[in-house]
Amino acid sequence: MNIQRICLFSLFILFSSAAFGQERISVELYGGPSIGYVDGQGTGPAEELLFVQELGYHAGLRLLGRVSNSAQVVVEGEFHRRPVGTRVRFHDGNVVEHSNTGYSNNFGNYALGIRVSPKNLPAGFYIQPSVGFALSREAPGFFAGAGQPQSTLMKTSLSARIEAGVKLDVGGNYVLVGVRHQQGFQELDSRIAEFPQQHIDIDFRSRGSYSGLFVGFGIPTRWFDR
Repeated sequence: MNIQRICLFSLFILFSSAAFGQERISVELYGGPSIGYVDGQGTGPAEELLFVQELGYHAGLRLLGRVSNSAQVVVEGEFHRRPVGTRVRFHDGNVVEHSNTGYSNNFGNYALGIRVSPKNLPAGFYIQPSVGFALSREAPGFFAGAGQPQSTLMKTSLSARIEAGVKLDVGGNYVLVGVRHQQGFQELDSRIAEFPQQHIDIDFRSRGSYSGLFVGFGIPTRWFDR
């Protein structure tokens, strides 16, 4: 796994350096609410445990290098907080809910993409596809304290992102408002665990996928300006 991370990070730096070699760049900071997607459930003789997707957030930094009047190369890194709640349904009809449980997790997302402003869209609108990877920063605490054998399937997940937004000029800088979705392709912080004392089996899966809204602030710079 360490070799895979080193290779991915090396490729990321290589393509970033090539993209920004001699171009004027812009710096952007952004953040906003997000919903992370998880799957799985827990089953026992007297209850069923369901995972509840809760509102989290993401925040990041990115650099943009101009390649034409309508396109920019984008390199970005971000922090993603994904809270997860649980809903336990007992066979007698009672329901118990918990918010922001030990299934919650933090991720680092890194991507390389291109921002395009199609001529058929109003001025300021853009579309930004990108590819990259997500890193699981910590294992879910619920499983870490279970004292049972655990199966970690993947700590790094390849991902693709699509973003659409609008850019509004403000006194030489600019503000961004948009929506994005990230889709992971490999299981990231999945766990399978057994709890004999509670007579319940847990199957939890995540690929680091999420959808979110964001507001950002951009600063054009003169770095590498030709």
